[in-house]
Amino acid sequence: MDYQSHLHKFGPLLSEAYVTMIVGRWLHHHRNIMNEEIKQGKFKTLDMLHHFTSGLKSLYSQMAYDGIELVRVNCGGAGYSAWSYLPQLYYNYSPVPVYEGDNTVMAQQTLGYIQKKVKKIQQKIPAYGVFEYLNHLEALLKEKNSANTVEQFLDIKFLEKALSIRAAYWVSDVLKKLSQKGMKKKTAMNDLYAQDLLAMSRNHHLYLSFLIYIQDVEK
Repeated sequence: MDYQSHLHKFGPLLSEAYVTMIVGRWLHHHRNIMNEEIKQGKFKTLDMLHHFTSGLKSLYSQMAYDGIELVRVNCGGAGYSAWSYLPQLYYNYSPVPVYEGDNTVMAQQTLGYIQKKVKKIQQKIPAYGVFEYLNHLEALLKEKNSANTVEQFLDIKFLEKALSIRAAYWVSDVLKKLSQKGMKKKTAMNDLYAQDLLAMSRNHHLYLSFLIYIQDVEK
């Protein structure tokens, strides 16, 4: 961490660790809520949790997998020594991105919930909570940059706005492409826009993770 080059590599990994821990705690809380609802024959939270767990499993497990390798390589010879435990950690964790389905498939499963949310919004039923940005897709895409200084670019509110615009772009772009008439769903999702779906899932869940983290910190 004393070297700038290493700080730029390890700093983001440390940030990711804090975010994933807090979001994981948030998911655990909502899983407990879901379990209590199911006992009462209610399944309101189930669909939302499936959306989060599939998308975040894809995102977080890949982040962790890539992060372990980054640390191992940047520790030089020590990173390849059994004494560091990094080779064993890499070996133990390597199957995780495949558990419960390849990360590509898991990421694609986030689409259905977003489509349901947007359809309800079109029926004048707004989204709430961390999904609220879906109410304002068109407005977000019309936003203009208002930052001019380093301090303004580093402002947490500016970062939140930038992440919301990026997520809105990918959601709008993918939904528009998939709504083209005369195109089979399988062809669109597997042959034409598979990479777009992955980018949408990643940026959508990065933004939601940011919101959950900020809300927890500001409590």
